Amino acid sequence: MKNELPSFRYHPDPQQTGVIEKENIICEACGQPSEYNYVGPFYSVEDVEQICPWCIKDGTAAKKFDGSFQQDFDCIDNQEAIEELDKRTPGYFSWQGGYWPSHCGDFCAFIGDVDGKQLSNILAKGDPVLEETIKEEANQYQLSREKFIKELSGGILGYLFQCLHCGGHKIHTDLS
Repeated sequence: MKNELPSFRYHPDPQQTGVIEKENIICEACGQPSEYNYVGPFYSVEDVEQICPWCIKDGTAAKKFDGSFQQDFDCIDNQEAIEELDKRTPGYFSWQGGYWPSHCGDFCAFIGDVDGKQLSNILAKGDPVLEETIKEEANQYQLSREKFIKELSGGILGYLFQCLHCGGHKIHTDLS
């Protein structure tokens, strides 16, 4: 049985974000026992409930079940990155379906859920990428920047991402 979790470029800590849980299973993709189970979103015709992280990492689960781990993502001109994100990266929990942003020509890494206080702490350090994203998200809800940040602790749910190249942050939001 494998013990050390594989690493995922676009989702660096899937156990912390809750999509991989420590649970003894028999993986439906490889048929092997695992101490970890993926409990996040998986889009497939078949209803698959037990996938080990290694079958995500090497693409076995997506290939076997003709599925994907992402509902939607930015359009980028990098087929290898698209394949890695869609077929070999754990998704994340969201209310209305996940969306994966990109920056600097690549997908960002999912950090986790974010509220207004956490966002304010990041903004205090100066992050022009995040400032621009907040402006776009606030406009979507027809809110001022300040009201939008306040609402992130209420009815608007935020998902934080970080650019792998410049370190800037982006958020995606939806309503509870």
